[in-house]
Amino acid sequence: MIKKVAMIGIVLFLFLGGGVWFLLLSESGLNTSLTLVAKVTDGRVTVDRSEGRLLGESSLHGLFVTLDGFDLAIETVKLRWHPAQLLKGKLHIAELSVDDVRYGIKAVETEKTSEKSFITLPEVSLPITIQIDNIDIVRAKIYQDTSVQFPESLPIHIIDRLQAKLRGNLHRATIDSLELAAPDYGVKLSAGMRMVQSWPIELSANWWVKPEGFERIEGSVKGAGYLENPTVEVRIGQPFSVRIDGSLLNLFNDLSWDLTTSGAGINLSMFDAELPDCEAVFQLATSGTLLNYRVDGDSQLVCEQIPPTNLLLKLAGDSEQLTSTTVVSSGSEALINTTAEIGWRDGVSWDVNMSLQHNNLEDLFSVPVGTLSMDLTSSGRYQDQSLKHMTTISDFSALLTEGDVQLNGDISLEGSQHDLAFRMENFQVAESTIDGSGQIDFQQGVNWLANIGIAGFDPSQFGEYPAGEVAARFESTGAYHD
Repeated sequence: MIKKVAMIGIVLFLFLGGGVWFLLLSESGLNTSLTLVAKVTDGRVTVDRSEGRLLGESSLHGLFVTLDGFDLAIETVKLRWHPAQLLKGKLHIAELSVDDVRYGIKAVETEKTSEKSFITLPEVSLPITIQIDNIDIVRAKIYQDTSVQFPESLPIHIIDRLQAKLRGNLHRATIDSLELAAPDYGVKLSAGMRMVQSWPIELSANWWVKPEGFERIEGSVKGAGYLENPTVEVRIGQPFSVRIDGSLLNLFNDLSWDLTTSGAGINLSMFDAELPDCEAVFQLATSGTLLNYRVDGDSQLVCEQIPPTNLLLKLAGDSEQLTSTTVVSSGSEALINTTAEIGWRDGVSWDVNMSLQHNNLEDLFSVPVGTLSMDLTSSGRYQDQSLKHMTTISDFSALLTEGDVQLNGDISLEGSQHDLAFRMENFQVAESTIDGSGQIDFQQGVNWLANIGIAGFDPSQFGEYPAGEVAARFESTGAYHD
C-alpha cells in the first residue's frame, strides 16, 4: 500500500513538474498560455504569433487588446528578463522593446456626479524590488474613434521613440532616465519619488518644442518638494529668455498657485515677419485658484522706429466673470486705456471701454494712417441662442498720410443675430460732412436699407480735380437671396 501511494506521488510530481516545465520553459507552453489568456478574456487579448518561453526571452507578434475605453495594437513586443532574481525578491527586466504601437481612444459614456471627490495619497510599499534596465518604444501613434488595426483617419498624436530606465524599492520609485522624441517636441528627464508622507519628489528635465512656422524653443524644468504641493522652476533659453518660478498647492484637489514670470530678448518679428522689429521685456505675477485668480503684468516694448512703450495689465476673475484693465503708455502719455468685463453666469456678456489717443500707426505697420484717436464702448449678451449688442465709437479722429486727409466723427452699431443697424453723425472727411444710417437684415438672405448724405465735398482735395462743392444724398435698398 505504501509503495502504491509513493508511486502515485512520484507520478503526480513528475506530471506536475512536466506541466510546469511545459508551460514555463518551452515555446509550446508560451503558445498554450496565450491561448488560455484569449479564452479567459473572451478574445479581448489576442496574439498572432509568439516565440521563446515565459521564463527567459520571448517575443509576441500581432498583439491586440480591446477594452471599453481603448484599443491597443502592437506589431512586436520583446521581453528579456532574469527569472532567477525572483528568488531574491527582485523583478529584473533587462529589456522590454515595443515596435509599432497603435493606441485608439474610444468614446465611453460615464455617469455624471455632482459630488466632489478628494484624492488622498496613500502610503505605498512595493512587495519586491523592481529594476527595468531598458524600455524602448519605437513608432507609437494615437488615434481617436477609429479602428487601430485598419485606421480610417490620421493619428491625433505621434511619438517617434520613448526610452526609459526605471527602478523601485520598498517606498521609493526612480526614473533614472527617460527620453521621448516626437516630430515637434522632445524631452529628457530624471525623477525620484518616495511614496510615503505626501510623497516627496525631485524632477529635472530638458525639453524642446518646434511650433509650426516658428523657431525651435528649448528649455528646462525642475520640480521639488511634495507631489501635491511642489515648487517649480521653468526656464526657456532659446531663442529668448523666460523664467517661471513658484509653487503649486493642492495639486489633486483644490488647485491653487503662486507664480512669477519674467522674460527678455523676445522679438515680435519671431512670431510674424509682418510685425515690427521690436524687443519685449516683461514681468508677470499670478496667484489664486481656478475659481478666484488674478494676474498682474508689466512689459516694455523697445522699437527702432518709436520711443519705448509700456504695457500694464491687471486681470482678475472667478467662476462667473473676468475683469481686466490694460494701459499702454509711452513716457508719461497714455496711448491706450482699456477696461473690460466678461461674464458667463447667464449666457455670455461683455462690457468693454477703450480710449485710444494719438497713436502713430504708420511707424509700426504698413498702413497709411498717422495719428488715430477714439473712444470705444461695446456691450452685449448672448443667451439662449439670442444675441444683443451695441458698439459706439465717439470722438473718432484719424489722419490719412496719403493726401493729408483728416477724418472726424461718431459711429454707432447696434444689432442682434438677425440684423445690424449703423449710424454716422457729425462725420467729417477733410471739409466734407457725412451723415447716414442704415440697417442690414440676415433672417432671409440679406436685405439692406441705407440713407447717406454728403455736403461740402470739394473734389480738388483728393487729387487733380476741379475745385467746387458737391452736396448729395443717396438711398439704397435691396435684397440678396440664394
